[in-house]
Amino acid sequence: MSSALVLEDTDSIADPALLRRVCATYPTGVAIVTASDGERRRGGLTINSFISVSLDPPLVLWSLSSRSPNRAFFNSATQGAITILAHDQAELALRFARPHQDKFDGVPLRKVAGDAPVIDGGVAFMRCKPWSVTEAGDHLLHIWEVKAAAVLSPEAPLVFHGGEMRRGFE
Repeated sequence: MSSALVLEDTDSIADPALLRRVCATYPTGVAIVTASDGERRRGGLTINSFISVSLDPPLVLWSLSSRSPNRAFFNSATQGAITILAHDQAELALRFARPHQDKFDGVPLRKVAGDAPVIDGGVAFMRCKPWSVTEAGDHLLHIWEVKAAAVLSPEAPLVFHGGEMRRGFE
């Protein structure tokens, strides 16, 4: 019999590392969110906090740490894109998860309407317009309106589970 990790029923979680380990048991997809601002600058980062919020209007949500160096850029973005990564794009996910001089250098981009860069090779993408940003604890919840979307490949997606990136379920 395995030993269980237990969070006591309290008003607050005293051990955030334990909560993180509990949440890691739930597999999530891996995507790269990219954006451009009014000055045509671009930025991007890897996310695994992404959900559909509404079909009418079409809204999606992703979260960003309040301490992220990308906070100001994404708060001022005028358009964005979310690329859902394919199972063989783990290195690309790591590249966009870490500080890098130019994350887009040598990265193949898909040509779509608008200025937000879309990563090529993903299983799907959404071109979006920022809708709202809400503070929630130590994160910012970005809600974006989907303006265009496409499924690009039947490949298995990249997932994050147990602290590792893995081939998605088929």
